Amino acid sequence: MNIVIDIRPLMGGRVSGVEIYIRNLLEHIAKLDMENHYILFANAIRDQSEYFPNIHQKNFTIIQTHIPNKLLNLALFLFKWPKLDKLIIRKLKIDNVHIFFMPDLRPSALSPNVKKILTIHDLSFHHFPQFFRLKTRIWYYLMRPQKEILESQKIIAVSDCTKHDLVETWHVPPEKIHVIYQGIADSFGKNITEEDKKTVAAKYHLPAKFFLSLCTIEPRKNIPGLIKAFMLFKAKNPENEIKLVLAGIKNKKIFKNVQFPYKNEIILSGFVDEKDKATLYAMAEAFLYPSLWEGFGLPLLEAMKCQTPIITSNNSSMEEIVGDCGLLINPENVDELSDAMQKILDPVLQVNLKTKMAEKIKNFSWKKCALETLKTISL
Repeated sequence: MNIVIDIRPLMGGRVSGVEIYIRNLLEHIAKLDMENHYILFANAIRDQSEYFPNIHQKNFTIIQTHIPNKLLNLALFLFKWPKLDKLIIRKLKIDNVHIFFMPDLRPSALSPNVKKILTIHDLSFHHFPQFFRLKTRIWYYLMRPQKEILESQKIIAVSDCTKHDLVETWHVPPEKIHVIYQGIADSFGKNITEEDKKTVAAKYHLPAKFFLSLCTIEPRKNIPGLIKAFMLFKAKNPENEIKLVLAGIKNKKIFKNVQFPYKNEIILSGFVDEKDKATLYAMAEAFLYPSLWEGFGLPLLEAMKCQTPIITSNNSSMEEIVGDCGLLINPENVDELSDAMQKILDPVLQVNLKTKMAEKIKNFSWKKCALETLKTISL
């Protein structure tokens, strides 16, 4: 079969949960399937080969069309043209495309005989439009995501929460939705040495003891609420030397609407290299992830893999992914979050949580994700 995988989300080199999902999924599909012909489809007016996945198998072909993205998206939005499979057929001089797999929501137009399979990570853009910039809201309006979803022959949802949301919100038939969890690399968090910790501590100016938050800056991540809860924790425990590290953040605008009496207690680490992330988790007293909504939440797996105690929200997919391996709180209740910060430091509780995490994390692997995705594609 000729299977197209849409890698347009990788262009530009942005690193987020979606990009991590796509790259790991492709890497493991390449290891598992040597028979089908995979065509990785990219589009950008300039050469984007530096962002292509590092796959050089004979049954993988990477192509890039050079249509200006705004023009292509507008044509797809308004006219459902050009047919993307026809573009690929002409460029590669092949007979047909059997399957077009989109690992993230993008505008598309396909011939009737091509089976479209789409991964949906969450519907936060629908439920919480206030979390997104005007440009992004217009993008989703023009894309008509409900139509894209209903037109797909199969949907991959990254959690039961997302599946339930698709059924309840847009009445997607549950039988066409396949829940496939994301994974975590077996090597993540292994063989971290004391020397590694010293290097990372110096590189990011880390204190001896700290709570860790690692996420992008966007409203649904609830960073202001986290800061308020931490300040309340410090007010209740003024002698406690633990600090808060906001990893990946260096923009002090996040403090704009927050009274800030504990300025020296919060560290903005700036950008964190991928190679340093596991060490950062391993050094933390706890990982704090009080997001207002998540379709999955890859950082939760990263923390579990590193045996870092977790405080996260009791909503959307976070309760599903973490279960009883962490402390679940109402993210909009700063008192509850602050109390959890105190509770998570209990050594007996930490041992109990780490034991549960060691078992829970076995349910998540990129190989399993790829195997289930291949099965879904081929059914």
